[in-house]
Amino acid sequence: MKKVFFTVFFVLFLFSFSAYCYAEEYPVRGCVNKSTRALRIITGPAQCSSQESSITWHVLAHRDLRALAAVESPEDRLADLEMRVFAEINQQRRNNGLRDLIWRDDIARAARLHSGSMGVREFFSHDDPFEGDLKQRLSRMGVNRWGVCGENILKESRSYNSVRQAVECWMNSQHHRENILNPTFTHTGIGVARGLDNLLYFTQDFILAR
Repeated sequence: MKKVFFTVFFVLFLFSFSAYCYAEEYPVRGCVNKSTRALRIITGPAQCSSQESSITWHVLAHRDLRALAAVESPEDRLADLEMRVFAEINQQRRNNGLRDLIWRDDIARAARLHSGSMGVREFFSHDDPFEGDLKQRLSRMGVNRWGVCGENILKESRSYNSVRQAVECWMNSQHHRENILNPTFTHTGIGVARGLDNLLYFTQDFILAR
């Protein structure tokens, strides 16, 4: 009986130690408007304005050693995911005889902010209770010269474990597939953020640029 007890204890210890070694904690910084309570995520040397209060929370992120082993910082890891989703989306369009979408950083900033907002405020919707709908969020990021817009969002699930499977989840949903394969759209931006629940939130915004 003692041998069984110590064996179980040792296995649990190894599991806990392994989980600890393959995870890391890093801070996420944001600014909250004192009057509107609107949240924006900041990186690097950026600072909050006098009309905002700063907020910092720590996220425990498990490393994806197979896909992201060569990436240094958390921001770089998320940027790598965004580029991999972008490449996979354009591959899906090529497979269906469509031209590639063109990446735009301003659209990606809007998408990234929405992913971060969903992850921090713990909601999952195209309508942000503070930042508004897609049209309002694009306008706030200075994305104004467009004729048609669309958006896909995704919350990480245990049912998939790769970017390709995440994109396939969109492709298996009629509305999301229509956005990806819409021949009208010309430009896109993708934002990935890790929420307080330690899950990844994906947002892809599409526009027809004028």
